[in-house]
Amino acid sequence: MASMIQSSLERTEVHRYPIWVMILVPLLAISLQTRLVLLFPLASSLDLALLVTVYFASNRRNQLVGLLMGAAIGLAQDALGSGPIGVFGIVMTLIGYLGSSLGGRIDVDNPLTRLLLVFGSYYLHFGLYYILVRGLLDRPIGLPGWTSLISALGNALLAVVLFHLLDRLRTRE
Repeated sequence: MASMIQSSLERTEVHRYPIWVMILVPLLAISLQTRLVLLFPLASSLDLALLVTVYFASNRRNQLVGLLMGAAIGLAQDALGSGPIGVFGIVMTLIGYLGSSLGGRIDVDNPLTRLLLVFGSYYLHFGLYYILVRGLLDRPIGLPGWTSLISALGNALLAVVLFHLLDRLRTRE
């Protein structure tokens, strides 16, 4: 019984980060994502902004923080991209909210859970983006093919490694 209560308390623990980490890491992720595509065309399937949004939202376990982080990262991604302004802002806001909601209910420190969370978030991100671009803006956009499965798995595997590195930046209490 005591171990069950302790396990429940560990899962609901809210992780804290220095403010510089919450600002610098997303900026580095977005900057690196835009630069990597220029050097390595295959890097276009990596979505570092999504990974950082899911990480901070799920670890902070606060819907307001998830909303704000997702909105800020999405709008920064919109500003640096060539697409319509606001689409990534809306999509990442929803991803941040859902990530923070799930973070309070599941053990997001487990590597398998992280892998599945990012894998699912990748397709949810694309689905929301598709709905906005096709439904609201009436612009043509293709559905994902088999290569998206490899991209989703690659992002999920990268997330497990990246999340482990970002865990080291938590503040100790």
